[in-house]
Amino acid sequence: MVSIGIEGHESKYGFGGDEGNPFIYLHESPYIDFCTAHPYPDESWANLTSDKAAELVKAWIVDSDKVGKPFVMEEFNTHSNKTEYWTKNVQMLEENGGDGDLFWDYNDNRLSDFTMLHGDAELINVFLPHAK
Repeated sequence: MVSIGIEGHESKYGFGGDEGNPFIYLHESPYIDFCTAHPYPDESWANLTSDKAAELVKAWIVDSDKVGKPFVMEEFNTHSNKTEYWTKNVQMLEENGGDGDLFWDYNDNRLSDFTMLHGDAELINVFLPHAK
């Protein structure tokens, strides 16, 4: 299966400006199997609250439905308040018919603020119940 792998930046979403990557137009391609976006809400260029980030996920799901393709929230994470952001994002995904998600990044040593290690609270309290 093929995806575009874009972050979902588009001025209509209030996320990342407008980099010339129109979400709907690109995902309408018959060569693309599913829609994707990469929410990084607490980056300095995004600066989204957890509620605004969850609304963004819902907007992507709605637009994915418009093109008739599944939505996968790829490569998502935050620098801080992971439990709050993750909880709201996965709840929005579940409640609005999102089709999958992949957090960034699981590793055996902490490389950055994004690194998740075996036993981290977010994996146990948010991602594991969501995965089930």
